[in-house]
Amino acid sequence: MHYVCAGKRPEYAGAATCSCSQIYADGVEGWVWENVCNLLGDRDRLLALADEWVGATAKKQVDYSSRLASLDQKIAEKSDTIDLMTATFATQVTRQGLTGQAAEAAVERKLQPHYADLEQLQKERADIELWQSEAQEADQRAKDLHALAQSAHGRLQTFTKEQQAEWLALLDIKVKVLENPPPMRRGLACPVGEWFREHERDVPTLDDQVWGRIAELEGFPNGGLVPRQAGGVAPRTVLEAFLKKARTGASWPALEAETGSKGLIGQWKRWSKQGRWERVMEVMKGCDGVPVAPRHRLPKMQMTGKVRPGVILAATSAREAGDQEGHAQESGPWAPACCSSGRPGRAAGRWWP
Repeated sequence: MHYVCAGKRPEYAGAATCSCSQIYADGVEGWVWENVCNLLGDRDRLLALADEWVGATAKKQVDYSSRLASLDQKIAEKSDTIDLMTATFATQVTRQGLTGQAAEAAVERKLQPHYADLEQLQKERADIELWQSEAQEADQRAKDLHALAQSAHGRLQTFTKEQQAEWLALLDIKVKVLENPPPMRRGLACPVGEWFREHERDVPTLDDQVWGRIAELEGFPNGGLVPRQAGGVAPRTVLEAFLKKARTGASWPALEAETGSKGLIGQWKRWSKQGRWERVMEVMKGCDGVPVAPRHRLPKMQMTGKVRPGVILAATSAREAGDQEGHAQESGPWAPACCSSGRPGRAAGRWWP
């Protein structure tokens, strides 16, 4: 499965198309889910953020409530003042001999400053109410985030592909490719890298002390630091090449050009067949190391999304309720999208912009 650049699809017959390589879907989706787990799986980080939001909005709630109470009192007082002034002004204009519409207009002119003050107070109250509502929503989001942190901790790594696809849809994940993808690798997977993956081990770092033990164990002449025959490669150089291949994913031709040898593949086969590789790795067990290189190198990418705890929690609760009833959701807003490949969120010819 792979992603294909949208530029490879011609806009019209004869139009130029993009020549960039495809991207392996497994690598992209693994990278995306790893980033999601790093964010949502960091319970301490989410709890600290939630506590910060809850504390800030709680303080605002007190301020808003106090401000609203004060404004309500001022609005009531201003309304009473307008009622009193209306009666007073009506008496005054009557004494002045004004009647009908002329009297009403005169009263309105005298009351205009008071109406303006009342309108300003009402506007302030509407603004405070809006801010209070936003603060309450933020407070609820913080509480939802707190619950999400508790719910997601320790669970994300065990999610099935269907659950991953569902969460990615809820998070509205978007991935932008920032550079041309590296060429797709053809043929068999790197045997050195596959050994580390199968044994679930990091690629160890070779130092002089560890090499001394290896050279003694294998009986390499001259400490294994010089070629055993003319035109050959020193055993230590061979081992360093194997480790570099597993660590970086470099090709055999590139390593052979670097070491000056054209027989590294043959060396690997001999080391494996004779059991030397297993013995060397046993000596290096416990050494500091780094993760093995991915099977397929990915281009630089940027991921964006939206953390909406309430939505995620609601969807998760609905799914769990459905599971408890003995059936999975097959439709509705939170059902995982499937394609003809039979795998959630997958397609043989996806297009990315």
